Amino acid sequence: MWYRIMKSYKNYLINLSLLFTLCLFGVASFYPLESMWGINHLQFLPSIFTYLYWAVVVIVIYLMFAPIPIQFFDKVFSKVDNLLWGKRISPKLLFIIFCTAIFYLFRVETHFLGDGYFLLNVFGLDKAYTNNWIEPGSILLIKNIQQLLGGYSTKTALIAFQGISIVSGFIVLLNFISIIGKICDNSKTRIFGFVTLCFSGNMLLFFGYVEYYPLLWAAAVTFINISLCFVLEKKLFWFLILLLLISMSMHLQAFYYLLGLIFLCIYKQNSDKIISIFEKKFTYITISILTVGVLVLILLNILNIKFAQIFLPFYEGKQHYPDYSILSFKHILDLLNLSILIFPGVITIIILYLLRFKENSNGFITKLLILFSIGSLFFLVTIDPVLGLARDWDLMSLTLLTPCLLAVYKLKDDRNLLTVRTVTIYIILTSFITFSYLSVYTNVFSSEQRTFSILKHYGNKDRGGWVAYTKRLRDKNRYNTAVIEMNRFFPEYEILNQVYDLMNRKKYSKAFVLAKKLVDEKPNQADFLQVLATLYSKKGQYDKAESLYKKALVTKKYHVIYNELGQLYQKQRKYQEALKVFKEAHRLSPKTTFVSEGLGLTYIYLKQYNMANLVADSLFIQNKNSPGGHLIKMTVALNKDNQTTAQEHFIEYLKYGSQRSDYKSNSKYYQHLLQNSK
Repeated sequence: MWYRIMKSYKNYLINLSLLFTLCLFGVASFYPLESMWGINHLQFLPSIFTYLYWAVVVIVIYLMFAPIPIQFFDKVFSKVDNLLWGKRISPKLLFIIFCTAIFYLFRVETHFLGDGYFLLNVFGLDKAYTNNWIEPGSILLIKNIQQLLGGYSTKTALIAFQGISIVSGFIVLLNFISIIGKICDNSKTRIFGFVTLCFSGNMLLFFGYVEYYPLLWAAAVTFINISLCFVLEKKLFWFLILLLLISMSMHLQAFYYLLGLIFLCIYKQNSDKIISIFEKKFTYITISILTVGVLVLILLNILNIKFAQIFLPFYEGKQHYPDYSILSFKHILDLLNLSILIFPGVITIIILYLLRFKENSNGFITKLLILFSIGSLFFLVTIDPVLGLARDWDLMSLTLLTPCLLAVYKLKDDRNLLTVRTVTIYIILTSFITFSYLSVYTNVFSSEQRTFSILKHYGNKDRGGWVAYTKRLRDKNRYNTAVIEMNRFFPEYEILNQVYDLMNRKKYSKAFVLAKKLVDEKPNQADFLQVLATLYSKKGQYDKAESLYKKALVTKKYHVIYNELGQLYQKQRKYQEALKVFKEAHRLSPKTTFVSEGLGLTYIYLKQYNMANLVADSLFIQNKNSPGGHLIKMTVALNKDNQTTAQEHFIEYLKYGSQRSDYKSNSKYYQHLLQNSK
């Protein structure tokens, strides 16, 4: 019955959805609402955008109720349709090249969203980053581009990421045109579908965005396009499998398309009996898949398996942020924000889908898109975003693509539901909202303001975002304000600073009490575990210190923690264990002097003098007068009873090492070398 009611008032509902979106956008921007980060863009932009908003409101209301030249707009739509979906290739390429030039000219200058600054830092070092198993293909590609550009540096990392981002945009647009041509059958639906995909927040990924996700989009959209080709023409099946593997190598989240690939494998068998059974039982199959998924998620949470940490709990959130779970209001609000951010016309799209719910234009394409959507939406709802969805919108953006394509495909064969008037209003609305969002992040000042707003909204959910933000503002007037705000959300780090201050003043007992309190309150925080481990080491309780260092490394693979654990093993003369952890520290940060020195000293303890000399040589490459390099060479020479060489390096150490904390103690301890030289 609800279906009949909705159908009777379809034009009313569609117009109402467009007006509601426009009003929501205004309220979120002018009220303003930090919680509506998906559509509050205008509060971060100059006043000219406010005037533009009211101009859009007037135009939309006029187009809804006033007479308009329908035939003129119809001709324009037909012309665009012929250019983008006609037989000629040149108009398509010119359009995509033009868009790619826009991506390049207005590429972003700040990299707050996602892990942009972190990635630039780690790819800026030699090979000091982990080859993450989640995105090995993306990492390999970026590394190879850096090599072609002259080696590992922050500059080559930025060029590599931004180049990949812009080229990915070209590939994505090319696929968008092809996909819309396959799932839409007239000019109005094709333009509606293409506008939906292009006037979208996901376009920011292609404005020189520093992350892996542009590559994932390029690979995944190509996979979806070829999947539709296979259903329609039964060609390129093996290429399809290759594309899914490539997509998964760019980011493992593409795994959620596996359900659709299994369906395509069944379809490839060309067995009428199998396909008939699959069609008749499709509803039961989808319900079974969802049920199994939920049960697996529950089981992972009950068993507390490490892998389950990437999933959100159902009711109560994780220890550091208990009010964020699958069924929490904040998460549900985030899903709404993300939906409107990625597809500004999402409310209208949902209404159109419901009005066409019973239609089944082509059963195979519908079922394929449903299976793609089951996996992607399950990922969207259950995976734990680091900072809500606001900074992790890039991770989640692809999850909404196939549901959106499914809704657009449902418009096939209905030439009356979408009117010229509706499509025109839809274009104006979605283009303005998308233009506003892109304007925020392609401008330095507004992107900084918006990031600050998002960080305050989520409070203490992710300190990494705060650190990146405050580092960016280090030389700006707003730095102190940002730091004060950060400390308000993370008061425990003020206590941590007190612990380090007490340690510097050698008041270890007081420092221990505070550090123990920090760990008791937050037992999985790596920074707190590390400092308590250091204090246990100073007390001579090496077993407890080792246990805490290892626990810290579970959540934070940090070279400093590995270095301290290596020093702990050295104190206990566990040199083989020390060598393993120093090697890992050196792999993570090969240009950090104290790590290299620790590794070199371990080689000396193990009497592997050639290896120790190689470490010293690497220090001299970084600094031809490296005090640490001379210290290692001196120690090797002493162990080989080569007094002359030891003296030479000790003299060089005295010349260049006066700023080191160990200078006085080493000068006194090895003073006999100078006496012998006399």
